[in-house]
Amino acid sequence: MAPIGVDEYGTTVWHDLHHPAHGNLLVEARSPEAQADALRAAAIGLCLTTRPALLQVVAIDDGGRDLMVLESLPHAVVDVATNPAAAAVSLRWLGAELGSRRGEGRNGPDMLLVLKDIDILASPAIRRGGEWFRRFLAGSESGLHVLAGVGPRGRRSGGRAGWSASHLMADGAAGRFVYRRGRHVRRVVGATLSVVDLDAVSRGEALRPPRERRRGDFAGRRSRSVDPVGAEPLA
Repeated sequence: MAPIGVDEYGTTVWHDLHHPAHGNLLVEARSPEAQADALRAAAIGLCLTTRPALLQVVAIDDGGRDLMVLESLPHAVVDVATNPAAAAVSLRWLGAELGSRRGEGRNGPDMLLVLKDIDILASPAIRRGGEWFRRFLAGSESGLHVLAGVGPRGRRSGGRAGWSASHLMADGAAGRFVYRRGRHVRRVVGATLSVVDLDAVSRGEALRPPRERRRGDFAGRRSRSVDPVGAEPLA
C-alpha cells in the first residue's frame, strides 16, 4: 500500500500495487514539476510502508534529475538511470531478473519500476531487446509493479499498450489530482511527506499498515480515518 496524498476530508488516500487489475499507477500532471513531485511522493510513500527486504526499487529518469532522491533509499538496487544507455542496461537487468523468477517459480521480493516518462518503453532502443522486453511486460506475475509519468505523447504511444492501471490525474488547481482505480474515484488535494517519515524511510524502517494507525502527516492535521483507497468512492 502506497500513501499518495489526502482527500478533501483529510483522509489518507492509498494505492494498492497488488490489485489484480489496476496495480500499476500512471501519473498525469499539468507540468513536469508537478508530475515529478507526485511520482516521488508515491514511490517514497510505498517505501515508507514496506521494508527493503520486501521491496526493490529501479528508477529511470531519462534527461533529468527529478528521481535522484530514490537512489539514496535502502530499497534501491541499481543507480537511477539518467540517460538512454543506462536505461537500457537497467531494463535488460530487470528483464533477466523477471525471467529468472519465472523459471524458479517465485515472485518476490516486490519490484517497483519508477519511470519519469512511460514513453521510453516505446522507443526503438528499448524495444530492440525482444525477449527480455516481453518478460518485462508480463512482469506482474513475477512481482513487478510500475509507477510512471504519462504526458501527451505517452497517451498516444505504445508505451502503455495492453496495460490496465490506476490513474492519478491533474484536476484544476496546482497540487490537486483525481485518483481513479476502475470505477472507484477519489480526489487528492495534497501529497507531502513529513520529516519524521523521510527519516524513517532513510533508515529502512517500515510504517505500520494503514488500519493500524491514524495518520495526519499528509495533511498537517489528524485524519478522520485511513480506509484503503476505493472503499468509499466520491460522487
